[in-house]
Amino acid sequence: MKKINSSLLIVGVALLFVSCTKGRHSVRFANHLWYYGEVSNVMINNVSFGAIAPGEKSDYKSIPAGSFTVSAYLSKTNAVIKGTGYIRGKGKHQWTVSLNSFGDLSLEED
Repeated sequence: MKKINSSLLIVGVALLFVSCTKGRHSVRFANHLWYYGEVSNVMINNVSFGAIAPGEKSDYKSIPAGSFTVSAYLSKTNAVIKGTGYIRGKGKHQWTVSLNSFGDLSLEED
């Protein structure tokens, strides 16, 4: 009986460790493109962030770790901005994809 209890304890600790090391990633989009106005149809992978006004940030939304794609539409110029990125890490992480005043995309962990 003691051997069974010890085995269950070891299995329980191992499951707890494995569940805590999984990455939970959330991302938001920040529009720093002041001159061109609102950015619409913002998508990161298959997750829609909608329209984001200049100087604003979206809410965080969950995406899986690994490679991702970004696309956004600039209605003032009829341009589509596209980019890619990669996120990883164990535990909980929050990221921001930013569109700067030159139209470049960047990624940083918050």
